[in-house]
Amino acid sequence: MNDQDQNWRACAEELGLELCELKPLEAMRTALLDMNGLEAGQEDQLPPEEQSKIKGLERVLGLLESFGALSRLSETAWKTTMVRGDYKGNHVSVHSLRVQQESHTGVSLRFARPLGLGLRIVREGVGHKIGKFLRMTQDLQLDDPVLDPLILIQAEDAAGAKAWLQDEGLREELRDLFQLTEGIEVLDWGLRFQGDQGELTPTRVRAVLEAMLPVAYHVR
Repeated sequence: MNDQDQNWRACAEELGLELCELKPLEAMRTALLDMNGLEAGQEDQLPPEEQSKIKGLERVLGLLESFGALSRLSETAWKTTMVRGDYKGNHVSVHSLRVQQESHTGVSLRFARPLGLGLRIVREGVGHKIGKFLRMTQDLQLDDPVLDPLILIQAEDAAGAKAWLQDEGLREELRDLFQLTEGIEVLDWGLRFQGDQGELTPTRVRAVLEAMLPVAYHVR
């Protein structure tokens, strides 16, 4: 076992989670479902681009197997790490997948129940500002001098979303969360973080989960 594997095992044990031993295709399928708040068997509900990733990997692995090359895959080219389980009352999933030249990393934390608002909150970027200027992008305003310029809020139930976000304690948690990183999203089913700098480290996983939890506590 190398140092990285030992670090992940220690991280899983410390957080009370399970370190999963999965093959590349199973790991990618499980990770994409977790990152979209879905269960096994709900692959048809994944966004089209996510379904394409699974089909693409299936094709690659099928070709390799047909040429008898699957067993010769190097550990450096194909690496899967997944940690999943219950963390302080919420289902969480962490993955760090390397498939040839591509890396896929992420952390998800599922709420105790879906909000039912069709909600999406992200850190506001340049593209969002242009969309808002052209009136092509929805952005709910909270009359909050810190949050309004920091995040983009979209919801199918705008009134319900605004009512949920009136909680000053929740807004304070969101300020802290979105000032931490640009990779975080708050969605109807929970929160997710998509890595932007290669593989996640156990230290960063702990930091992201602890930043997510206070928001989850407002969904009971």
